[in-house]
Amino acid sequence: MLDVPAQAACRDRLRLHKGQNGGLYFHHYDGKDWPFHCHDEFEFNLVLRGMARYETARLTYELSPGALIWLHPEQPHRLVRQSRDFRMWVVVIRPRALRSCLAGGDALARRRLLASDPPEHACRLIGAAALAELDHLLRLLARQHSQPAAFNPGLGFALHAAWQAWSTASGPAGAAGLHPAVAEASRIISAQPALALGGIDRRVGLSRSRLSRLFSAQLGETLLAFRERQRLEGCRRRLDDGATALAAALEAGFGSYAQFHRAFTRAHGQGPRRWLADRPAGHWH
Repeated sequence: MLDVPAQAACRDRLRLHKGQNGGLYFHHYDGKDWPFHCHDEFEFNLVLRGMARYETARLTYELSPGALIWLHPEQPHRLVRQSRDFRMWVVVIRPRALRSCLAGGDALARRRLLASDPPEHACRLIGAAALAELDHLLRLLARQHSQPAAFNPGLGFALHAAWQAWSTASGPAGAAGLHPAVAEASRIISAQPALALGGIDRRVGLSRSRLSRLFSAQLGETLLAFRERQRLEGCRRRLDDGATALAAALEAGFGSYAQFHRAFTRAHGQGPRRWLADRPAGHWH
């Protein structure tokens, strides 16, 4: 079971072209850390340059050139601590298309990539030659990004090429598991963001100061900041479902509308009413 529930992560509604089996994006350093998020699509990433850290529900991966990582539908993940030269390909595939691409092929690929509870170690370092070949293939595929008739077969080919590179890599890339108390605290807060922090340290068996230090070191934010972000995500979901701002704030655990408004404006640079009016129908990370 995942330690960070998918329903507690920010859900991305990816903007995919109609008729296409997925999408292809070139990500470069933009000075921002991603929040924990998930989406309906399968994803794999290929790191070309630089360094970064990927955090999933259970593990932390230190990324470097040649890192190839699988991310399954509904799996919470976030990218943090990117170096200024960080560059990677992000490939997403609709679940139905993924099953179709893997039908009748490598049985191990089907078991691994279609697993409902995927293995923890999902990242491997591929060799320089394989990295160059896969990068070249994805660059060619990017030219067909808005042409489903050409893009869809190429996406399937890219998936198989990525699997071949990953499955023949020498071994898994280094991954560090989160401290059990940090993982448990993040799970509790994600599931119950209205909970007072005083009860969390007792439940995970560490003092508040020890837990706070570990939490900041491993997740890059304080317990308070993490809880506030989870509360805001709960508010956004309730606002999307039609709740009033006051009701959304109180249900998520804020003590007052004023407290919620300050936190929301701090996170988004605008108040909730303006955000509701301006937000796009879908967004990418």
